Amino acid sequence: MAEDSTAPGRAEIHSPASFNPARTLVLGFVGAILAGTVLLSLPAAAQDGRPVSILDALFTATSAVCVTGLTVVDTASTWSPFGQLVIALLIQGGGLGIMTGSLLVAALLGKRITIRDRLVVQQALGESGTGDVARLFRGVAVTVLGIEAVGMILLFFRGLADMPPARAAYMAFFHSISAFNNAGFDLTGSSLAMYSGDPMVNLVVAGLVLAGSLGFLVLGDMGRWLASLPGDLDPAQRPDIRMVSIQTRLVLLVTGLVMALTWLAVTALEWSNPATLGALSLRSKVLAPVFHAVAGRTAGFFTVDPAAMRSGSLLVTMLAMFIGGAPASTAGGIKTTTLGVLLATAAAIFAGREDVNLLQRRIAREVVMRALAVVLLLSGLVLATSFLLMVSEDARFLEALFEAVSAASTTGLTLGLTPQLSALGKLAVAVTMFVGRLGPVTLIYALARRQQRKIGVRYSEAKIMVG
Repeated sequence: MAEDSTAPGRAEIHSPASFNPARTLVLGFVGAILAGTVLLSLPAAAQDGRPVSILDALFTATSAVCVTGLTVVDTASTWSPFGQLVIALLIQGGGLGIMTGSLLVAALLGKRITIRDRLVVQQALGESGTGDVARLFRGVAVTVLGIEAVGMILLFFRGLADMPPARAAYMAFFHSISAFNNAGFDLTGSSLAMYSGDPMVNLVVAGLVLAGSLGFLVLGDMGRWLASLPGDLDPAQRPDIRMVSIQTRLVLLVTGLVMALTWLAVTALEWSNPATLGALSLRSKVLAPVFHAVAGRTAGFFTVDPAAMRSGSLLVTMLAMFIGGAPASTAGGIKTTTLGVLLATAAAIFAGREDVNLLQRRIAREVVMRALAVVLLLSGLVLATSFLLMVSEDARFLEALFEAVSAASTTGLTLGLTPQLSALGKLAVAVTMFVGRLGPVTLIYALARRQQRKIGVRYSEAKIMVG
């Protein structure tokens, strides 16, 4: 007997036509952007009391919600404290995910979490299964707010040396949120260039950026593993690192590899460049490449202006931005796990293996296909945006490509093109940030009429030469 698909309790879970988690997530981000646009268009949001244009408010709200950091107007001199607070809240909301935040509030208030809520959260964080999401996000709240609070305290005490306590607290509050969420918004007007030789600022901001780019799941996994370490530090009794999930190990491995290669390339190429590292003190010359390797791939903060870097350094930076951070993190890009899967796939092809193996595990075929789709779609987005910017702004290829990669990966670095964008250019970059933040695959699912697997005609196999 066929099952009754209209039985109570089944329609909500198995009827994708009536509910699409990805579409709900997209609508949540759109709602936050529109609300931010309205608030930033108010006279109270502007430093001089004269409201900015709707387009500039829309661009800024999109950049904040999408935790990118590209700005068409200077954050410090254009926005009032109210406007800056709105931006900080948009960054925080975008980093956690709009629907994630609403679920967390419901959990803290003791309200019932529905299956629909859980599906939305899984879409936001890449979770599978319908476990205790409320408990997961209570842990997320403690983790996120705890890390930001530690960063805020450290930046506050460092700021006391340069400014009054109230100003130091305000600056620490804004920049800790911006750093952890990999947004890159700053209130200095020149990012962190003035602190290129300051170990405290470099290490704290880089630490916040790195924590945000690793993602909630990786941080939680590592936290549980570290908590299981014995107090006597006897190597024979330490838990095996293989107890950590395969995803966490892959994220840490690829993240470390990307940062190491970026640091090595920037140090070698910029060491004698008088426009970047060449003019700095020895301490700054050591700190700046490290900071760039951490923040330059996922956040818009910089201590050395990328516009002054050599072409080789810019290419390495674009590759690092395109890769981005971990899934379920505040970073963008194709994600570190995607790169790991693609490298493992290439290794399997070269070795003549049918299975794709990674860290002594076999990778499912659908995961490989999804990784390829993400790379192709994000590459297409970058190329389309680059072309539009070259046409609408008459931008040089490198400038347009760098801007497109930065927007699509929600990084926020620019070679100076963003403040000069025309109306069409602003719209193009805003759309790119939006698609890059949610992910091409998520957006496609959101626009689809039905989110279910369809079994159609299976054709005979064709032999096609590639490569």
